Amino acid sequence: MLKAIVKYLILLSVILLTNISLASELTDDYVDMASEWATSGDYGKALDNIHNALKIEPSNRELLKIKLTLEQIVNPDKFSGSGQVFSMASYDAGNCLESGISKYNTKDYDGALAEFQRYLNYNPKSDFAYTMLAKCYLDLGNPNLALNYIEKALNILDNTENKMLQGQILYEKGYYVQAKNIFESLKVTVQTSELYEYIGLCEYKLNNYAEALNNIDKAIILRDDVQRLDSLYNEIKVKIEAVD
Repeated sequence: MLKAIVKYLILLSVILLTNISLASELTDDYVDMASEWATSGDYGKALDNIHNALKIEPSNRELLKIKLTLEQIVNPDKFSGSGQVFSMASYDAGNCLESGISKYNTKDYDGALAEFQRYLNYNPKSDFAYTMLAKCYLDLGNPNLALNYIEKALNILDNTENKMLQGQILYEKGYYVQAKNIFESLKVTVQTSELYEYIGLCEYKLNNYAEALNNIDKAIILRDDVQRLDSLYNEIKVKIEAVD
């Protein structure tokens, strides 16, 4: 049972590190160290590092869950039978997440959907689960349901990753103006090839060829693999020349 709890702890740590884009680097460092100490079996030091992380982000729900799990391991006598029920529930929830992520990575989207829906029974306010449901439905070619779930995620956590996905879904639905406005708003904090590519694609769909070309050019500068973007760049240039 102890190994199962630790397995869940490490899973939560990985999810925290890879999906909370606004977390500070120092918080990430503390979670990294907590994972390493937990893996080595020193749960007391792992708990110390989680406490340090919580000093920076005291309201972080995932950190609080990790803290409670570690406290159960370090001080089991302080917890009643209800605490053990929490551990089992946490373990089951962790299995849902682990299975859902694994199925999503192997493109078993229907299987992933079932696992993330099960996880919501344990944690109905998980923005991560709603985000993953949105990704699954988008990859299944159902942008309407994808939009529904990403809006639920945004109601819980309005972060860059979720806004980016919302823009991608709106683009797939053909709402190019709305999608472009979201992408443009993200330029204050995000400067990636993907962001400029989507802005360029929106401008292209709106027949704003000069703006499309400018943004695709920025996307090319920021990316190593540019073969596909080069083709799009040349396609837009042909459109501009035809207008001239």
